[in-house]
Amino acid sequence: VAGTLILGLPLLLTANPFMATGSILSERYLYLPSIGFVLIIAAVAHRYRPSALDYSRQKLGWILIGLVAVTGGLRTADRNLDWKNDEALFASAVRETPNSVRANLNYAEVLSGRGDYVSASRHYLRVLQLKSDYPIVNLKLARTLQRSGQPNKALHYYRTTTQLSPGLAEAWRGLGSLSLNLGDDKAAEEAYRSALRLTPRNASLHNQLGVIYQKRGDNVKAVAAYERAIEGDYRHPGVFCNLGVIYQKSGNIDQARRAFNAALEIAPEMALVHLHIGSLEQESGNAEQAILHYEKFLAKWKPQVAGVTRDPGIANQVRQNLTYLRLTSRASQSLSAVPRPLARDSGG
Repeated sequence: VAGTLILGLPLLLTANPFMATGSILSERYLYLPSIGFVLIIAAVAHRYRPSALDYSRQKLGWILIGLVAVTGGLRTADRNLDWKNDEALFASAVRETPNSVRANLNYAEVLSGRGDYVSASRHYLRVLQLKSDYPIVNLKLARTLQRSGQPNKALHYYRTTTQLSPGLAEAWRGLGSLSLNLGDDKAAEEAYRSALRLTPRNASLHNQLGVIYQKRGDNVKAVAAYERAIEGDYRHPGVFCNLGVIYQKSGNIDQARRAFNAALEIAPEMALVHLHIGSLEQESGNAEQAILHYEKFLAKWKPQVAGVTRDPGIANQVRQNLTYLRLTSRASQSLSAVPRPLARDSGG
């Protein structure tokens, strides 16, 4: 009796027999009931013990106990395969309960974590089919679609997230970043401004606004935005490079040099930093330093980054600049080596 109660009551409380929950009744619900199950097995074994019954009933009892042990063992071995890792476990949960929000969400997280964005997107989408007003899942689906090379679909889910949860800064930031990548600077600016209203001290958002202003040619606003980013301890070399480009174009060579050197201090291995410094030194007439940084640029430049082919024209232009600088440098050295004529003595 005690075993039956311990087995039955917890299951009645967790099984929800009158309402579908969409979740599998997994092992965590069976820890306490398993005590009742063991008690029932013990009671059966005691009842069919050799001293209490005739041989035929003893045999039947042991056969029943053996069947329970064998079938339980086989099921345990099979279930252990599901517990091999998170992916196998959540895939099993999705197979057993395809309409479970939790199972599909967990499986999508695992798939996204190992870079299978296409499969992860399918399961995030399944969650939204079951529960459409789920802001964080809309956001995760947007990011996954963006990573899987589906920017227009991603844009839709970023916008949906901002409608469902206008106070979610990460959604506005993602919308701004994707809009900027798609060339819609106006939409990107609006999204970044919305994100800044929620997180006004976010330095990276100020940097992104600076990029938009710089593309637009509004260098005053761009410099102000970049400086806000630096004040917020934004330490990406790009912000200093962008500032340096603006200062160089405006003829403020000293400030440009300070900005590029700050970028170099942060990222000495970044090829584009050496490109900017080489350009500045060439413009300043410092051929030796220009050659040095152009050579470092070519040594560190990678034609492909993350599978994306970069413009080969950049490296070709640097090679042309190097050729010109080397030729002019040798010519000036040759001229300086020619003996100067002696000055005549005016006194005869």
